[in-house]
Amino acid sequence: MASPPIISSTAGRDSPNPSFNEPFQFDEHKFSTYASNPEKQELYVFNWLSNLERELKKTDK
Repeated sequence: MASPPIISSTAGRDSPNPSFNEPFQFDEHKFSTYASNPEKQELYVFNWLSNLERELKKTDK
């Protein structure tokens, strides 16, 4: 079974190298699966932002 598409949060700036974009992409499909539970949505966004911050710090070095 194929995984759902991942929507990029950096539209227009996508790299041809998918492994580079992976940490910077927000999975809107996964987020929408928590539509009935705002607390889970908030937790998902918080975790995504934490991971994004960690990855950005790696690229700054």
